[in-house]
Amino acid sequence: MPHTHPLATKANRVLETNAPSVYALLSGRGREYYFPVTGILSQGADADGTEINGSIGIALGDDLEPMRLSDIAKSIDLPPRQAFPYAGAYGIKTLREEWQASMKRKNPSMTFETSLPVVTAGLTHGLSIVGALFLEAGDHVHLPYPFWDNYAMTFETGYGAELETFPLYEGEKFNVAGLKQALKQEKGKKILFLNFPNNPTGYAPRKNEAKEIAEAVCDIAAQGSDILVIIDDAYFGFVFEDDVYPESLFSLFGNLHERVLAVKIDGCTKEDYAWGLRVGFITFAGKGLTQAALDVLGDKAAGVVRGTVSNASNASQHLLLKAMRSPNYQKDKRAGFDTMHVRYQKITAILRQPKFQTHMKLLPCNAGYFLCLELREGLDAEKIRQKLLKEYSTGVIALDRFLRIAFSSVPEAPIEELCERVLKACEDEM
Repeated sequence: MPHTHPLATKANRVLETNAPSVYALLSGRGREYYFPVTGILSQGADADGTEINGSIGIALGDDLEPMRLSDIAKSIDLPPRQAFPYAGAYGIKTLREEWQASMKRKNPSMTFETSLPVVTAGLTHGLSIVGALFLEAGDHVHLPYPFWDNYAMTFETGYGAELETFPLYEGEKFNVAGLKQALKQEKGKKILFLNFPNNPTGYAPRKNEAKEIAEAVCDIAAQGSDILVIIDDAYFGFVFEDDVYPESLFSLFGNLHERVLAVKIDGCTKEDYAWGLRVGFITFAGKGLTQAALDVLGDKAAGVVRGTVSNASNASQHLLLKAMRSPNYQKDKRAGFDTMHVRYQKITAILRQPKFQTHMKLLPCNAGYFLCLELREGLDAEKIRQKLLKEYSTGVIALDRFLRIAFSSVPEAPIEELCERVLKACEDEM
């Protein structure tokens, strides 16, 4: 590995002094990362406001506005300076501040200090940043099963880590005992990955379960273990039952114990129905972390952004910021939620009818975009999926012995027909 850059050495010293557990959690690669405050970026900043500026790496017209293609410009309802130049590796500061404020509004228990969110090119990019900073080849990432298959691509293929699973459920509730056992058996640093509402099952912990999860992690940390808790909040806010913990688990982990570092990955993708804009955020918190330590983590994350995608889309960031400041923002979000809630209530009521129980079991669900059906023994999920496609013109996802249905993409009217087609396909195979 090349010689550590002096800026990385300086950043690491801050963590070693102020947050030794966080420093211990960093991978070798993570310790090498830094944000390049010297060089081209700083020289460009120095030249900002000069009479003649030949330092900017974009093309400007004679009017000093960004050059642009007219067909693209007329399709974007933004001033050219908000759409076409680079946004910077940290992201637009006003958007970062707006997102942090919205996190605190949505999570009133989040009274502790956090890093200022760094903008990522979508949530998967945020997960990859976590991998770059914390994962070594052979590290075990503990997470509930079933899980979204792209985690394997990101963490295993991308960084050589190994996904170690424990069953999501213990009966009809979250498997707190399985989580605790998995972490206790792990030697060295411990990495826990939680995604709620869960993809693919649509499950989120109930209020008492969320507290039990946090208590389990705190107990293990108190025994001397450094623990990284990665929280994928992609589907945050879509909670359809009153007994579900309404906040992000980040609100429980961010000030839990001095040996626990919490990392929150979220964004507008699902929350704000903006899947293609590719704007996500990564935020850090931990009990007792100084502002200097939080800043170093943000700097390292921005360094990964700089070294991979350079920066997230300027136009997308400004579109999101514009929406968040609009008087229509909360109304539009509520309208989408209400539509999803009605679909959830209808499809779960149908699938709980006795006639479906012979061939499938609806796994516990209460939130998110999806639900999962566990097929009875003797039924092959992939064969059922193929039959639904070819004979019933119906699309679902097959995952091992499960069928995942995204009620998020099915209008209310055909939901009953969808369920009937799944049942008929199962009956055909028996």
